[in-house]
This record gives sequence, structure tokens and C-alpha cells, in this order.
Amino acid sequence: QLWDTAFAAQAIVASGMADRFEPMLRNVYSYIDKTQVRDDPPSKDRFYRHLSKGGWPFSTQDHGWPISDCTSEGLKAALDIE
Repeated sequence: QLWDTAFAAQAIVASGMADRFEPMLRNVYSYIDKTQVRDDPPSKDRFYRHLSKGGWPFSTQDHGWPISDCTSEGLKAALDIE
């Protein structure tokens, strides 16, 4: 979900028509913000988990595993919208 949303937002901004979709882009920005992983998993060292805090997962925050490609696209979309 994040992956598709980030690409759609980037396309709208790149098209130069962001002002025509302002209410939707506000919702997209809110979704991107809510999807970002805010905390590392408990006992991450015990289960050999990498840092998660600050990244973005493929779908939703419940997925919990940040993916480098999704993190870069989520961050780029957030910066493009802002």
C-alpha cells in the first residue's frame, strides 16, 4: 500500500498538477506519516532484528519490517508533497 501510494504521489507532484490535488495529497501525506515505523521491535537483539525505527514497510505499519526501497520512496514522496 505504501509503495503504490508513494509512486502515485510522486507522479502527481512531477506532473506539475499538485495544486489540483491538494486535498488528496494532504491525505496521502497523513497516510505516509502514519505508515512510518516509529519504534524498534521489542527484544530486537534477542531475535536478531535490525533497526526498524524511521523506516517504511511495503504495506502498513503493522507489517513492521522496513524495506530500503520502500523507505526511500516513502521519504521521497513525503518530501515531494511537503
